[in-house]
Amino acid sequence: APLRETLIERTAGNPFFLEESVRTLVEAGTLSGAPGAYQLAAEAATIEMPATVQGVLAARIDRLPADNKRLLQTAAVIGKDVPYDLLLAIADTSEEELRRGLSELQTAEFVYETRLFPEPEYTFKHALTHEVAYGSLLRERRSKLHRAIAEHLEAASAGHPAEQFERLAHHYTEAGLAEQAVDYWRRSGLRAIERSANTEAVANLTRGLELLEGLPDMHDRARQELAMQLGLGLGVMAIDGSRAPAVGQAYTRACALCQDVGEPADRFAALWGLWRHTRATVDFSSARALADELSGLAERQGDAAFFLQAHHAQWTTRFYFGEFAECCDHADQAIAVYDARQHHAQTFRFGGHDPCVCGHAVAALSLWSLGYPDKAVANIGGAIDLAHRVHHPQSLALALSQGAQLHQLRREVLLAKERGEAAVGAAREHGFFESFAVAFVDGWAAAGGGQAEEAIASIREGLAARRTAGRAIEEPHMLGYYIDFLARAGQADEGMKVLANAVAAYSDRGMTYWDAELHRQKGTLLLSLADGNGAEAEACIKQAIEIARGQSARSLELRAATDLARLWQGQGKRTEARDLLAPVYGWFTEGFDTADLKDAKALLNDLT
Repeated sequence: APLRETLIERTAGNPFFLEESVRTLVEAGTLSGAPGAYQLAAEAATIEMPATVQGVLAARIDRLPADNKRLLQTAAVIGKDVPYDLLLAIADTSEEELRRGLSELQTAEFVYETRLFPEPEYTFKHALTHEVAYGSLLRERRSKLHRAIAEHLEAASAGHPAEQFERLAHHYTEAGLAEQAVDYWRRSGLRAIERSANTEAVANLTRGLELLEGLPDMHDRARQELAMQLGLGLGVMAIDGSRAPAVGQAYTRACALCQDVGEPADRFAALWGLWRHTRATVDFSSARALADELSGLAERQGDAAFFLQAHHAQWTTRFYFGEFAECCDHADQAIAVYDARQHHAQTFRFGGHDPCVCGHAVAALSLWSLGYPDKAVANIGGAIDLAHRVHHPQSLALALSQGAQLHQLRREVLLAKERGEAAVGAAREHGFFESFAVAFVDGWAAAGGGQAEEAIASIREGLAARRTAGRAIEEPHMLGYYIDFLARAGQADEGMKVLANAVAAYSDRGMTYWDAELHRQKGTLLLSLADGNGAEAEACIKQAIEIARGQSARSLELRAATDLARLWQGQGKRTEARDLLAPVYGWFTEGFDTADLKDAKALLNDLT
């Protein structure tokens, strides 16, 4: 009883510490007998034990026979999990002695067998057991064993080297062979990108770049760094989003390296990554210049892959400039030449998502703006179907998020919420940056159900989360929804402040795709104010119509024309209202089941 109390006090009741302490007492002869019926062979008051579990483990390892201690240390260099064949290859002992030693280490409960087929494998009983055994080795012997393990793995995995890249990188690093280690950190990182294991990829590529700094400045060193910087840009982009500072740093460095080394494909990839970062930081003038540079480089090289990705840069840039027809044209050209067997691999070099999935998705948003809401839905369906076919989670998250945005544009509450939640679910499952904040979808759905206050709270939460994630500026359509929520909640004054800040933020950036809506919203907000200026409101809505016409944005024109016709109706100008709205509505050939077209049709019926 006194010994039990002493052990509990010294180990704070930690089960592993307790167990190892009792084993120490048995091995030291302080306790005798069989487990469950031990007898004290010495006075409890005279018992001395290490104060930590690490100390207990170190004492137990020191008491092992020399051969078994050496075997345990050798196994520890391999890792917590120890394949039998690998241990046999480096242990410098006969198979008979190895089996006997492993059996004795199992009896002493340092290791246990975890697998028999296809080859036996052992594991350390506890991570601390492995840690202490590894730490008890002299550095020189550790390095030699790491090198022996790496060389054996390299030879044994000649047919399937990718499966061992990370282990080879680790063992060459610990062996002090930085040049070989860097090569395998690079390979393991790029392979992780292909598996959408982006956190692993960033960790491995960062480790490789750290080791590379200590290598001599030679030509191959620059090539290695270039490959890793390009991979790092993709990995960070997937985790933290395109506007993350580390993305810009990686691609800026890659562009600099391309001045001395690298093929045209490397320069193109570096420029493309820098374009993506620049666009995401809302520097649209620079983004447009880089997109044009990519198009020029593609034309000079005459490479189909370059053309596809140059279109990729162009359709996204054009969309934000409100050039919807040009956006669709670039997307259509890319989709026409896309072959998944040839071009899906570009996913792992450009942007981390499939280019054709992106083309379908962004074109869908442009098609809605141009007045083709049903064709837009078909394009989103194509994006989601392709993402499933190529089995790429990040592409699926992109397609779903853009689908949520499209259904918001079509004012389809439940579909928007469903797609938005699916997008965020896919992003969270695979550790991607949540490009479409679920709070916006939830808030918009709440507003659709008449719960404006809940919508506002949800939107504010989403805005705060996106600022925390480093958003340089919010997309105009998202602030547009927020303004709608404020208006529905009777907070028109607050809505005007948000709108004024939004217009000021976008005016110098070239982000014009939502300008028509912002002017329309300003007009409706002015009308809802207690001292609303009808003339100014009418001027704002008319300006919205002109902007929409200049962009051939028929859906945005319809919204503004409906609002102006309703205003004129209230002023008794029924003929002018009908003459304005009828040709706009009459242009449409599809989407008659959408809320905007239903509203316009109902108003026309009232005006007839």
